[in-house]
Amino acid sequence: MAQKLSVDKPKKRKIHRVFLYAGLTIAMFALVYGGYVGAKVYQTLNDIQDDDFNNEKELDEVDNFISNYDSNEHSIEEAKVEMEQMVRNGDTISIMIAGVDNEHGRISGRSDVLMVAVIDLETQESTLLSIPRDTYVEIAGTGEYDKINHAYANGVDTAVKTLENFLDIPIDHYIAVNFTGFEQFIDFLGGIELDVERTIYHNLHPERVYLYPGIQTVNGSNALEYVRFRADNEGDFGRNRRQQQVVKEVLNQSTSLRSVTRIPDILDILGNNVRTSMDTGTMFSMVRNLNSLTGDNVETLRLVGEGMVLNGVYYVDVSDEDHSEVVEALQERMQIEYETVLVNSDEESKSVEKALEDY
Repeated sequence: MAQKLSVDKPKKRKIHRVFLYAGLTIAMFALVYGGYVGAKVYQTLNDIQDDDFNNEKELDEVDNFISNYDSNEHSIEEAKVEMEQMVRNGDTISIMIAGVDNEHGRISGRSDVLMVAVIDLETQESTLLSIPRDTYVEIAGTGEYDKINHAYANGVDTAVKTLENFLDIPIDHYIAVNFTGFEQFIDFLGGIELDVERTIYHNLHPERVYLYPGIQTVNGSNALEYVRFRADNEGDFGRNRRQQQVVKEVLNQSTSLRSVTRIPDILDILGNNVRTSMDTGTMFSMVRNLNSLTGDNVETLRLVGEGMVLNGVYYVDVSDEDHSEVVEALQERMQIEYETVLVNSDEESKSVEKALEDY
């Protein structure tokens, strides 16, 4: 019996050592990789965040409040008004998505693609609205009417405010992506399988064909041609439909990438080609809540209208009826209600005094 014990103990110790070394190796790898990913995330988030966006928006609201308040007509003591107040229920977030037509990889210039996404974080359902780039609207802060894609050229805050005024909803955040980032991300996916709905060719050279109809794997360059093509009778309206089709397929075919091991590669693409107003907490919350989001959870809306020419320039004139339907649908998805609030003189005077002090 004593001889058996003297033979067994070294084997057990050796096995224990193997497991110990293996465990330590795995733990060290996890720590090193975790630190690498953490540093990568921190660096990239700093690169893509627009920290001035919300501050600029708040200052604009204070300026408008003060400029619209006539102290000669309304004394602080006499101020008493009825105000219509917006109330948001549920847990939704609204995002302006701009695909920026730019040069040399810069995220500036006019927005060639413009969408608004409304996401319900509780149900993981979302609504995606595409807006024709030539839509005739008033550009916020200018008092002038122009194509909606020109708003972004005046700054992202102008683009967001223009959308808020046009759609009568609050826009919580924005994401701007240049086309280099779009192409690289599609290629990173290995291309996307797409049911191409029509022949896609060069706008000025129809003989130069990029895609033929049918189900096929499309690379980043051709996917970009697909979502930008409008050299047919449908123009922007057909293009908006194809843009929404591609967004849905990207969601369907990217679920396997939503893991920590792919974060560094994805961030390499995002860092140079994306800007957003979302802070770190908001971004991680969205990733966590929308980890299983697919195209099946996305409802699509489109604005339609008639083409018109003013002073030799082509615009899209959205009818009042279609505009109202889209606004009503968005407000319903965001669970927006309006209620009338009576503000008494004390509350009003405090609001005016506080705005003046902050200003």
